[in-house]
Amino acid sequence: MVKKFKFYIDNDICFECPLESNRCMAENNDGDQCKRRTVIGTGICWIHLLKFKHLRILNNAHGKGLYAMDLKKEPIDIIFRENEVITEYNGELINTATLTDRYQDKTAPYAAKRMGNDRFEDGACKRGVGSIINHGNSRQANARLSFSHDGTLKIRATKNITNGSEILINYNIGRGGRRYIINQAGVRHTTK
Repeated sequence: MVKKFKFYIDNDICFECPLESNRCMAENNDGDQCKRRTVIGTGICWIHLLKFKHLRILNNAHGKGLYAMDLKKEPIDIIFRENEVITEYNGELINTATLTDRYQDKTAPYAAKRMGNDRFEDGACKRGVGSIINHGNSRQANARLSFSHDGTLKIRATKNITNGSEILINYNIGRGGRRYIINQAGVRHTTK
């Protein structure tokens, strides 16, 4: 069944798209490409995400969240050290015109501004692992958006993150572009 993202303004669908589905790019122990498909966390399946990146997408009070996890370590063990890259954002590259066409003047729930004036990564249709990270206030946040030398949008730890901890970003810091408004009046989105 195809998962679909829908963005509503005043209960009218303003933008919708199917989530991109890809075959896992990782190799199994026998050297063959993994046969699993992935929609959320595009690129590698949940098993290889856990094995190679020490990340796990889990259900929580916000729907889903991204957690630091290594099954071979204790809960007090550090999985990501301060300033270490956790993952890439991996959204769809779009420009300001496309962002405005999709979301008008409202907050795009999965978009983050890249370096430069007219580039965004939107995780609405291409739901990369980085787009699953929930908001945390300045005390709770343990990660931030960061750019590599080539302009790639990454998630970087702002403090040591222990095994089993949810990775959180303060959406109002470093997103660039438009101000991010959480629970904006008249706006909602679904992925089903």
